Amino acid sequence: MRIGTSDDEVWRVTDHGVEKLFYPTAVLRFSTFLPMRDTMFAGAGAAMAPHSIVPADIAAVRLVNWGDSTACPAEVWAIHASRRLDSPKVTAFINFICDYGAQ
Repeated sequence: MRIGTSDDEVWRVTDHGVEKLFYPTAVLRFSTFLPMRDTMFAGAGAAMAPHSIVPADIAAVRLVNWGDSTACPAEVWAIHASRRLDSPKVTAFINFICDYGAQ
């Protein structure tokens, strides 16, 4: 399962300093990560998912971490109409993203 990637992609991950290569075959594609996580639970296969959506599942051994991706981090952009019209939801989301990225 992959999001917006090509069929010839190689997953490069490091696990305790050792690089591992995986050559996945796409069986499903998603535009967001949460359905991908749910599909992993259903047994459809492996996926490269962000740590932010799976820590409890890894801790409870519902999912297994094969290592950390060596790919460049993803960028997140928040585009909205105006500062004077910011809703509390937009402000909370932007603060969450900024705080998470600072870790």
